[in-house]
Amino acid sequence: MKKILKVRIRLLQEPDGTVHYIYPASYNAKQITVVAYGEECLEGVERVKYCIGVVAEKHAVSFLSSAHVVEISPEEANKLGKQWRPVQLKIVDEQKLRQIISRIQKVEKLAQEDLKALDPNDFTVPGLKNTTAFDITPYLE
Repeated sequence: MKKILKVRIRLLQEPDGTVHYIYPASYNAKQITVVAYGEECLEGVERVKYCIGVVAEKHAVSFLSSAHVVEISPEEANKLGKQWRPVQLKIVDEQKLRQIISRIQKVEKLAQEDLKALDPNDFTVPGLKNTTAFDITPYLE
């Protein structure tokens, strides 16, 4: 069995611009699989960032001994993960897209294959596609 944790990470910036991530003392990088990082934000005067990680149940107690680590549900993890890693359009075959643009500029009719390449949800023909939506489920297996 695995547990899903949300970890608060402090960010400290050196005068030269170098940023250090300060993890809770209970954090053990060898025992956690980090699956998503949130955006940097301000909490009071501290710069912080959160991450979602999965740990074996036997290690969770150690992590949770810090006030900066909380257990969250799969639903909350998916909600945060989708916020932090939203579905985005991705060019999978740039050459194919250039050919389609050329045909459009020449006012040529597009073939069915071209339309599939432009459909971000049709994965049968490479072209312009959506990235996979965040899902914590595979990390819990």
